[in-house]
Amino acid sequence: MRTIGKGPGLKSSITPLLGGIALCLGLCVACDSAGTEAVPRVARFEKNDEAVRFVRSLREGMNSGGVPPTADVQRLKALALQYPGEEFIEEIHLSILQGLGDWEGIATYFEAKQELTEEERFTLTRAYLQLANYAGARDAIEALSTAHGTSVEANLLLGRAHYFLGQYDQAVTAYDRVWQQILSQGHTADIAYRAMIHLDRGETAQALALLNGALKANPNSVPVLSSLSRVLASLGRLEEAEVHSATVARLQDAYSQGTAYKERRASRVFALNKALGAGDIAGCERMVFDFLPDADEGFADELFRYLEKIYRLTNRDAELTDVLQRARSARRGE
Repeated sequence: MRTIGKGPGLKSSITPLLGGIALCLGLCVACDSAGTEAVPRVARFEKNDEAVRFVRSLREGMNSGGVPPTADVQRLKALALQYPGEEFIEEIHLSILQGLGDWEGIATYFEAKQELTEEERFTLTRAYLQLANYAGARDAIEALSTAHGTSVEANLLLGRAHYFLGQYDQAVTAYDRVWQQILSQGHTADIAYRAMIHLDRGETAQALALLNGALKANPNSVPVLSSLSRVLASLGRLEEAEVHSATVARLQDAYSQGTAYKERRASRVFALNKALGAGDIAGCERMVFDFLPDADEGFADELFRYLEKIYRLTNRDAELTDVLQRARSARRGE
């Protein structure tokens, strides 16, 4: 895959959340204690059976959609420092950062690399946008937007960076390269940003038309509803603006509650998989019963399947009917 040097202006002022993790990215070799023969660091890692098992258990948990607890993330950090350049650790570490939505950690991870692939540059740009490092985002993606003038993603990201920097002319230029795709693919946030540029320029009718069209396609788009509220307020249509503002508040509250539950469920799935992987059958069964009372229907079904797996792994099929009955009682709070 094509790689692109980072070039000037990419270094952000972000303070690393997981300081020092980036040091694990150098590919090098270490000499043995006698200094007589070069031994790749990967070989040293593979000889640490406990560390290998731990990292593999993290991978299994992530593959099952789980999120590791903080203590496991910190232990992985220590292993990354102990075995710099070990690709297996790097791969799991990046997956965890992405699973946690740790944009600061992701940015730090890529900032340490001398060259980035195009996909890595896209990821770094998204991280910078999440961190409000808009100048960094612009500098990270500008070369790709120039090289691939019809790339929807490159121009979307560049347009957003320019928009949040208040560079509206440049934002419009980036959006215009792929505007028909933005409309047809329903990128409502970018449609809303373009509408706000119209509003800033006093082009209220254009802003309103753009937002009403986007709202028909996606009635629950928070960026569109929020922007529409602003446009209507500027026109003195305050009651209509308030209706849209109330809808935004309701949608954001529902999203926050749903996100919190998903994060809690993911961490619990990870804990279950880790216990199973370590052979801690009793611990896994205990967690199933701990998690059942507040599980929604979908997660409860998943927990029942964990019980089935536990009892079949331990050749206790005869007890399975009884334990599932107790689990369903626990689910109902009986």
